[in-house]
Amino acid sequence: MFLADLGGPVKDSVSVVGEDQIEEGDILFSNFAAVCGQHLNNVVAAMPVFDSQGIAGYVAIRMHWIDVGGLVPGSTSWDARSILHEGFQLRGVRIVRRGRVVPELLATIQANTWQPEPVTGDLMAQIGACKLGAQRWRERLGERWTSEERDVLAQVQFAASDRLVRGKVRELPDGEYCAECLTDDAGLPGSAPLLLKVKLIVDGDKMAVDLSGLPPQSEAPINTGVNGGAVSAMRCAFKSVLAPDHPADEGMFECLRCGYRREQF
Repeated sequence: MFLADLGGPVKDSVSVVGEDQIEEGDILFSNFAAVCGQHLNNVVAAMPVFDSQGIAGYVAIRMHWIDVGGLVPGSTSWDARSILHEGFQLRGVRIVRRGRVVPELLATIQANTWQPEPVTGDLMAQIGACKLGAQRWRERLGERWTSEERDVLAQVQFAASDRLVRGKVRELPDGEYCAECLTDDAGLPGSAPLLLKVKLIVDGDKMAVDLSGLPPQSEAPINTGVNGGAVSAMRCAFKSVLAPDHPADEGMFECLRCGYRREQF
């Protein structure tokens, strides 16, 4: 789940800040529910890497913060009836600017968590990981190939992944495959079970996952977002079945469509 949807939070963070405003050494943070779609403790950090042409890409790392405020310590409460009960949300917040932690932003986060010291440790560890990732990129990629060569290498890798999984999908019989199950309840004691239905559509070298049969949003805190929840889960299942040993990249999912409305297919 952590590896299949990092692109969405990074793109959203960049759109909030504006790519022309991002500088070397900045790190953007997001756990915005509408984009990340998992529980708010899962925070994405993105750090740009630069070359002579400008921003060459982003090092992105998601980790679980021990607490993001909300109703209870740890931020996970079955009494939550709104995403606002589950904790604070960051959306493209530059907690690090030009390589330095912004003190007022750190203080604001510390003031809105039940556990400021452990959360500060989580934050600093994530910053360190981003900086190390950017350093590794410069050492192993940035100094070895030009930006044009890296673009070609990325496209070659994506195309190879695409060919691999399309070949696997092509081996499956065309048709529609349906499955369903019942939950114990709807997340609240005494509530009625939820019927979960999913349909897979195989058509040549393409596959679609139809989630339009899922139930509506629940009052309990068991919902998930489209990108970070539904699409990410479908991608993980797709990869696990068709290419479990192949490194994940966006090219692997070019032939997969996931949707929760019929008109999306």
